[in-house]
Amino acid sequence: MITLFSAFISYLQHMLTEDEQIRHEAEMKELREKIRRLTEAGEVKDDRIARLETDLAEQRQLIERVEASIGHDKLNSLRNNEHGNGAAKPANSGQEKRAQAVNAQVTGSKTCVVM
Repeated sequence: MITLFSAFISYLQHMLTEDEQIRHEAEMKELREKIRRLTEAGEVKDDRIARLETDLAEQRQLIERVEASIGHDKLNSLRNNEHGNGAAKPANSGQEKRAQAVNAQVTGSKTCVVM
């Protein structure tokens, strides 16, 4: 009876190890597939990064050529205008037009004011 019981236990252990082995092989197959997909995605991203870096280098060269053609003095004056007083304002903005209209009305001007 004990030998039958130990044989049954041995059989169950063998079956469990086969089931575990099958389960582990399936997990390994899934993991290999996931690694393959991630590797492919990584290669695509690496290619895109390389293209973007090339584009960035080309844009920098273009900017340098434009700056060189503008000239050092003009470039500095443009940068000072941009950073000194804030962004450059358009010549006749809506607020300026309204202010001109109010000034014209206050001074008694007979010109037509469009708002």
